[in-house]
Amino acid sequence: MAQYEYDMSAGNPFTRANYSQGDTVSLVASPSLIGGQSLKIELVDGLYLANLDLIPDNYRVDGLSNTDLEYLILVRLSGGSSRSAFLILAFDDYSVNLRNETSETIVNLNVNGTAASGITGVDPEDQWVWMRFRKRGDKWHGQQWAYGTPEPASEAITADLFSASSKYLNDGWTVVIASRSFTPIDMTAFIDFISVGTYGDPAPRGKLQEYYVKDGGVWKPVDTLYARDGGVWKEAEYHARDGGVWKKVYG
Repeated sequence: MAQYEYDMSAGNPFTRANYSQGDTVSLVASPSLIGGQSLKIELVDGLYLANLDLIPDNYRVDGLSNTDLEYLILVRLSGGSSRSAFLILAFDDYSVNLRNETSETIVNLNVNGTAASGITGVDPEDQWVWMRFRKRGDKWHGQQWAYGTPEPASEAITADLFSASSKYLNDGWTVVIASRSFTPIDMTAFIDFISVGTYGDPAPRGKLQEYYVKDGGVWKPVDTLYARDGGVWKEAEYHARDGGVWKKVYG
């Protein structure tokens, strides 16, 4: 069991794939919600393909719960209709992806290039949206919702697992920013947070960081820990440094 999460405060966590073209990638302070900066991807007749090297190359997927896994990403797009962000899992003879598209607000779960299931979701044009893509038991699931709103309690879209037999993940793309048809396009995308859960663990959810404090010359996000109140550390919403330890700010 393992969980991994990345905001962009420490830099770009992705490895760019060779098939990328026409892309300029940078870290920007705005817009950003979680880590103080986001990853900006500008495409000019381009597409961006990148891998997050967190799940082992030999990760086995079958109908058992101990092979469950999921991705969660916070993304926003701009540039007009048919601009898409994909979360992808690839196998030797099989692929599955969750696609979020601008303007038409389409969210599709695609199995081997065929849209197995789709919904009308939240338009990611110039606003942050969460995309959660997971395998649970013998099903693939997809969900999408606007940042700042509750995550829906039920899965939005579902597709059957490829087969009862085991398959192994390949090295490949985790994220693709491109047109609806996976082809070059002019657009801009921002990624603010991505997390992964494997072996049955959920992908951790990122937290809004509204305040920052100075630590050794570096501004760090204020999170949820503890602060002192009458000699007792009590829970609160934000945190500050105390003797080298991050603790909650009370009240």
